[in-house]
Amino acid sequence: MGFFKNLFGSKTNLDSNPQPVEERETRQDTVERAIKPTVPTTIPEAIMMIAEERGKDFLCSRSFINMLNDYRLLKDIPAIKNVLLNMQSDGSVEKLLNADSWELVSSTVTTQIVRTYGTREDIVKYAIQCFGYGLHYLSELPVYAESVADSTQSEQTIITSPIDSYEVVIEKQQQIVQQNLQPVTPYNPHEPYTRYNYPGLDLLNPSSDRMADEEQAKQSCNKIIDILHSFGFELTDITAHVGPSIDFFEITPEENSKLSRLKGVEDNLAMTLSNKNVRMLLPIPGSSHIGIEVPALSPVKLALRNVFESDAFQTTTMELPMAFGYDMRRNIFMLDLATLPNLLIAGATGQGKTNCINDIVMSLLFKKHPNELKMILTDFKKVEFAIYNEPVQFLAVPEECSIDYVVNNSEQAYKTFTALKEEFDGRYELLAKARCRNIKDYNAKFVARMLNPADRHEYLPYIVVVIDEYNDLVATNKSFMEAILLELIQKGRNVGIHFVISTNRPTADMISSSIKTEITSRIAFKVGKGSESRIILDVNGAEKLIGDGDMLYIDKNKDIQRIQCAYVDYEEMDRVCWYIRGEEGPISPYELHDHKDHTPPPVNLDIPDPMLEEVARLVVSSQQSSTSFVQRKFSIGYNRAGRLLDQLEALGVIGPARGAAPRQVLVTDLNSLNVLLTRIRK
Repeated sequence: MGFFKNLFGSKTNLDSNPQPVEERETRQDTVERAIKPTVPTTIPEAIMMIAEERGKDFLCSRSFINMLNDYRLLKDIPAIKNVLLNMQSDGSVEKLLNADSWELVSSTVTTQIVRTYGTREDIVKYAIQCFGYGLHYLSELPVYAESVADSTQSEQTIITSPIDSYEVVIEKQQQIVQQNLQPVTPYNPHEPYTRYNYPGLDLLNPSSDRMADEEQAKQSCNKIIDILHSFGFELTDITAHVGPSIDFFEITPEENSKLSRLKGVEDNLAMTLSNKNVRMLLPIPGSSHIGIEVPALSPVKLALRNVFESDAFQTTTMELPMAFGYDMRRNIFMLDLATLPNLLIAGATGQGKTNCINDIVMSLLFKKHPNELKMILTDFKKVEFAIYNEPVQFLAVPEECSIDYVVNNSEQAYKTFTALKEEFDGRYELLAKARCRNIKDYNAKFVARMLNPADRHEYLPYIVVVIDEYNDLVATNKSFMEAILLELIQKGRNVGIHFVISTNRPTADMISSSIKTEITSRIAFKVGKGSESRIILDVNGAEKLIGDGDMLYIDKNKDIQRIQCAYVDYEEMDRVCWYIRGEEGPISPYELHDHKDHTPPPVNLDIPDPMLEEVARLVVSSQQSSTSFVQRKFSIGYNRAGRLLDQLEALGVIGPARGAAPRQVLVTDLNSLNVLLTRIRK
């Protein structure tokens, strides 16, 4: 009691000499400030205090949210709590803590949170600005838009519920908030080659087509009608479609006509029309009409320019358009490789397979930008695809590739497909990190700047693998090639890897059941036997084709169409390739890689291995340095020997690894070595 009496005086003294109220309150405030810690009054100040006292990593824990609750900082903006929890769960807070460029990372995280969770952008933007101030990226204390709005309005709405009050104020101030938001400029996937000009139609040969002979078409129609009548089959209409090499007659039968009466009519039509390769469609797939295909007596080659000039090709929105030629109704026949997602082409030698592949490659070169497409071309004959070495902007190769970018030998094939498998695995990891199912969604996120390049995200081009003579490729290393190709064919579509495979051996051992299961879209050119047609298409028919680009296409629904493939000659391809070579674009092919960070962690010389000096003297004395050499001399494990060599490299005693070759010893005498060793002795 004496202590308090001496400090404050007795009760009588206090009553007799009362202190002024203001003075007593001031003294009390001073005592409270001395015994109580500073309490933050805003979220940005709280983040700054927590980061300084407990470390930045504490901001990633749930305890951080609890502390904000304890400080009563979340009661005025209840919605911000969910924003902070979402930012912690998807790793956004960690990205902000490790940001190299605050503007880029903050805008990316803002867009990602808004689109993923549907949160109001003003709340997300304020939350991220709080982190920016607390982590010293921003110097100005952020103020939430609600506070700004309240200070600018003279009228206020009195509502008892704080949540309802928040929603009403936000609705009233939405227009003001939207004016303060800066839109994110989408990434241009064509950068930095925005001045690249696509090839023009003037690089191709003039159009050529067979004009319809009305008199001859009328005669053929009359002959067909007479033969069908002789079989007791009635029809209401017949239309002739004159093509470059096939004339197609579309017949509308009368109601209740029986198709069973037309069995065996093909032979009679062939004899009457003086053409043995007549083919009937009973009925035309997807139609109630009947089709009769009759080879032209004087066929002409369909020029590729005829196809590329069409509106269908010029205005297509396909991801990977492939234009082939005309169908039987003279419509442009096109496919999207991205949706197939792979294509098998088979037929006898000299029937148009390589020309069909050239049509595919030319279609892609005419419609895609170098940043959107890369190709791997395999040609063991070394002459079919040699011309495509010129447009390097569209090629993909493994690291340390020779100047011949087209795969034409077994060693190059092994390196290329091993590198492609690494690219395949790396792309799947990128999609998993970005939470995307396929390359289209991933690239859309990247263009919207929702993915940070600092996390090794990048715009991914499609990779189209074109294999001419699949049998030659597989023969080099059958067990390896079949296994790796099958895996890439099965799963490559999601990451933008697609295959076009051609073979002149349509046999069961070459086109296995597993390949046919995975590649449901197939093209058959003329073959010698019906059994070969059944291997490709599962039905007969390819043995009756007339050759010269005449082909049958079967889709995943087992519908078959007959197509006249367009012809492109070597001079046209040469002009197009040299044109592309002179355009703006990458000066070297795209190098296949696994999209991972291979930068080795820094070697810590503060805690050197106890054997480091002894190993260093042996290496300098013998002028030899390899992991196995250190293992043998000191009887230690491989991992420890490798770490010792890494420390010697960091010290400057030896050079970097050179594959299987020993490392170069940079120090030539022990005196120089002792000078380097003084660094770790200190």
